[in-house]
Amino acid sequence: MRQAHAPEAMTQKFVTAFNSKRVDIILSLYADDAVVVIDSDRHSLLGKESIRQLFSSILRISDSIQAKDTLCIAHKDLAILHTDVDLRLGPEIISTQKM
Repeated sequence: MRQAHAPEAMTQKFVTAFNSKRVDIILSLYADDAVVVIDSDRHSLLGKESIRQLFSSILRISDSIQAKDTLCIAHKDLAILHTDVDLRLGPEIISTQKM
């Protein structure tokens, strides 16, 4: 797993991984039992296979993202991040999500 040594660094690592357009690089940021919660539709994804399916779909419709952390809570080896994410197709924002 590509580790971020500070929770605040995770979002930039994610943006770099996503913008590489390689799902394997994105997945390297997640633990096998990771949970991704998407606020906009109150949907949770559990585990790498679900996360792979999500990002494979997203990569087919967008070419880059921009993201900004709005909350970071860290305790020992656990971090909770809340991030606003803009999916882009060229210069156009095609979707905004809160994750």
